[in-house]
Amino acid sequence: MNVMHMYVRTYVSSLLTLYSLFLSSILSPTYIHKVSRMALPNTKQHIIRLCLAPELRSALIKYMAKHDLDKEYAALHLLVKALYAEQLISKEVYEVFSYRYSRRLVRNDLERLMTQEQLREKQQLEHKAKLFSMVLDQWHLHGEEWRRKWIAEAEKWRDKVPNAQLILDLGNGGK
Repeated sequence: MNVMHMYVRTYVSSLLTLYSLFLSSILSPTYIHKVSRMALPNTKQHIIRLCLAPELRSALIKYMAKHDLDKEYAALHLLVKALYAEQLISKEVYEVFSYRYSRRLVRNDLERLMTQEQLREKQQLEHKAKLFSMVLDQWHLHGEEWRRKWIAEAEKWRDKVPNAQLILDLGNGGK
């Protein structure tokens, strides 16, 4: 019974504190700003969390699918459109943010159609092409053992990477 009384007393005390803060906010807006910043030191006051009704959430999902946007960009794009329609932002601001938030989720159709394995293979070919370019740049700096190692590696990639053939030509010409 004693413990319960203490919890109720703490709860009432907290409510009274909140009520006094509310009254002070009416009287002094700068004070409440200071108090709210002290109470929540790491808050990001520019972030708005939206709790959507099921109908609005469904509409947002349809908008996301229609314009191929992620959730945040779809909501922000709609917000920018609404602010411009209400004439609360200029046309320049509208164009900048409309462009920013209307970028599609997928970069291009080719990457979307590629499987993960094909994408990995493409990335590996790009890596090997870059690597063989660096080998060509450093060819004159290294010795015979290093060159043999890269000639053997270039032999494996001869048909897939153009720079591999250049290394083979350079290696055969050097012998």
